[in-house]
Amino acid sequence: MSFMILGILFTIGLLAVVIVIGGSRLTKEKEQLQRKTDSNKVNRK
Repeated sequence: MSFMILGILFTIGLLAVVIVIGGSRLTKEKEQLQRKTDSNKVNRK
């Protein structure tokens, strides 16, 4: 029983790490896209 609980906790931890890493990558990509659009607006002006 305790081994199963440890395995479940381990899988939940791995999922949490993957979600955090994926989220940080998405935010970085969004920031880069925003910078590109901002620079385009500045160039148009």
